[in-house]
Amino acid sequence: MKVLYVGGKGRSGSTLLDRLLGQLDGFFSTGELHRVWTWGWLAGARCGCGVPVPSCEVWSAVAADPALAPWSPARVAGAAGPALRWARLAALLTRRPGGVAPSRAVRDYAAAMAALYRAVARVTGARVIVDSSKHPAHPGPLGLVPGVRGHVVHLVRDPRAVAHSWRRPRSFEGAGAREAMPTHAPLHSAASWLVRNAAMEALRPRYPAARWLRLRYEDLVAHPRPALQRLTAMVGEHPTRLPLPADRTAELAPTHAVGGNPGKFRSGQVPLHDDDEWRTALPAAQRWLVTAVDLPLLGRYGYRPHA
Repeated sequence: MKVLYVGGKGRSGSTLLDRLLGQLDGFFSTGELHRVWTWGWLAGARCGCGVPVPSCEVWSAVAADPALAPWSPARVAGAAGPALRWARLAALLTRRPGGVAPSRAVRDYAAAMAALYRAVARVTGARVIVDSSKHPAHPGPLGLVPGVRGHVVHLVRDPRAVAHSWRRPRSFEGAGAREAMPTHAPLHSAASWLVRNAAMEALRPRYPAARWLRLRYEDLVAHPRPALQRLTAMVGEHPTRLPLPADRTAELAPTHAVGGNPGKFRSGQVPLHDDDEWRTALPAAQRWLVTAVDLPLLGRYGYRPHA
């Protein structure tokens, strides 16, 4: 079972990438799959198709799959909290892929995710499941989910653009109501960007080169066709059609993504462009603060301090 994990910091374009891949034959876009237990089945947040997850035809069928019989959303939610603690990440990184997880919570959560991937594959018939959960301590990218052949795309974006995005108010449809998405100060976003990308770098040696790809958001929107071709080739797929009617225009049909930003509800022809509003809208002091905090990885990803 092939799973393509999208890792990195939120607001780096993972929703867009997930949706682009979800248009391809044999691929199924799940969005932030780890949220289906809580935001989806327990809280009733809207699926990418527009209806609450418990009422969605696909997620209802997944929930009814025999593989999930031992795993109620409440039970998995109880294991997820201890399993996804950042404090466990250092210990998990020392485990060999496929090895025994160091705690009961991690073992239970990994087994629940294995059952969920199997159910999604059976219900959708997908050959590749796209999971943009992004959490570095998730047992999937760590190689702890049994029966899964993992591939990773490490998605990065200029941290100043990420910091600006997190300071802008956004909203999403929750359980029948519009709820404000959290905002963060630039210092918080900068520190989180550094930690999450450093964690992805620590995960890199666990994968052979053929199953790991780093992709910049700026390159994805500027050259979407070669980016998608590289990704699909990495997972052993060669689709005959890409959802790109023009060089920088995507044709997006609704998917069944869970979580993500409000862009998951956009459909039709969507222009692809680098949102660089931060260059003028992010105050200079904050711009330099983010630059200073993230300087250790800035050059590694091809971003200049004087941007």
